[in-house]
Amino acid sequence: MVPAGDPTESTVMKLAEILEPGDVIIDGGNSNYKNTIRRGKALAENGLAYIGLQKTKMLLLNLFIRILV
Repeated sequence: MVPAGDPTESTVMKLAEILEPGDVIIDGGNSNYKNTIRRGKALAENGLAYIGLQKTKMLLLNLFIRILV
């Protein structure tokens, strides 16, 4: 987990450089939804998916994945 703001932005951009089209970045923090939308659009241009989830939703997703596996 990285702090919101510039640390998140730089981490996402660094990941985008090494990931391949079709890969997914999941942001489980509390980023401003406007930043989430902006990042999602920018990453989609490179074939990457970006999912922004609040912490509570991230916990539910984690539980759901554990049930499936």
